[in-house]
Amino acid sequence: STMIAIQIANDSGNYSTLRDWGAPSFKQSNSTRELADIFSGLRDANIDLSMTLLIEPVYTIEPQLREDGLLRMRGQFPLRPKAINFDLLFQPIMGRWRLIGVAVIAGDP
Repeated sequence: STMIAIQIANDSGNYSTLRDWGAPSFKQSNSTRELADIFSGLRDANIDLSMTLLIEPVYTIEPQLREDGLLRMRGQFPLRPKAINFDLLFQPIMGRWRLIGVAVIAGDP
């Protein structure tokens, strides 16, 4: 869902929903303008993240619950011509995993 949220934000130019899905600290640290800047490389390269729905990720760090209670996962979707690499961090908020950290790039990690 995170990849699709980024794709929708990139397609629409509206990063408010992506920001709103985040944990409170994510919202405080990232304005919609900052999120647009963060994902400008994917947007400008016209990378389609919707294809990540169709393929299993290959994890370089299996999803793991850290000692601080955060869920982390890192890996890639081996798409062609460029793989989609990700590093995601989530915090449990009222029974839901909320985004607290995100890195997504196409090509070499």
